[in-house]
Amino acid sequence: MPKITSSKKSENRGTNMKRASTISRIIASVIDIYLTIFIVLILIFLLLKWFEDDFVISIFLTLFLISVGMITVLFKDVVDGRSVGKRIFNLGVRELNGSVPSTGKLINRNFSSLFWPKDLYNLLFSNDKRKQGDIRNGTEVYQLENTKSMTKIVMKIVISISVIIVFLVFGIITMIKQDASYKEAIIYIKNNKEIQDKVGSNVDIGFFPSGSISRTNGYGEASFNIKVSGDKNNSLSVYIILVKEPNEKWKVKEINY
Repeated sequence: MPKITSSKKSENRGTNMKRASTISRIIASVIDIYLTIFIVLILIFLLLKWFEDDFVISIFLTLFLISVGMITVLFKDVVDGRSVGKRIFNLGVRELNGSVPSTGKLINRNFSSLFWPKDLYNLLFSNDKRKQGDIRNGTEVYQLENTKSMTKIVMKIVISISVIIVFLVFGIITMIKQDASYKEAIIYIKNNKEIQDKVGSNVDIGFFPSGSISRTNGYGEASFNIKVSGDKNNSLSVYIILVKEPNEKWKVKEINY
């Protein structure tokens, strides 16, 4: 009886382009998802502070922005089959013959991204290493430029992760500094006579505050650790707690330094 053997499908699937590596595809997707989530969270934070006393509008606005983020994921590859993450790694979605898919195919393909655990499983463990959206639409992700050097791949991964961390840190800092509770805390600290006696009359605020802000039905509580300094060349770590009631401004509840 003749021996039956199975062979892998051609790496290039009828085109001279090379299939993208699994790791580059995963990291490119992480970048795309991170950017979408980051932008949506920034918008939610900036817009909700105008409606923090209206629970219904806050919920509606949050759900609307989350829906916009999901729609953005569907449209992320419509420009030449290349999202931001794919452009960083020189990847592109193509038909199996190498042509750019139609906009409809690119959107339909990305529906499977909304169910990412299954796509991740397919990329890691299936024999074909293809997402459900690619199988359904006859598409594939290719390496559009020849990147043979492992050093270049590692550098792109390191740079991408570094950029994500930097954006995350500065995004959190920006959201904190733009919040009304933080602004009220800074006004209170700068006008506090005891703090002025310790550091000097010209109080300077540190760039990297830490803390938390919570809101529920118009009520709020915020706490911050803020480093301050002044013209006496002294520095001070200030811990301040603020509270808020519906339709009222933030008020300082406690301060320690």
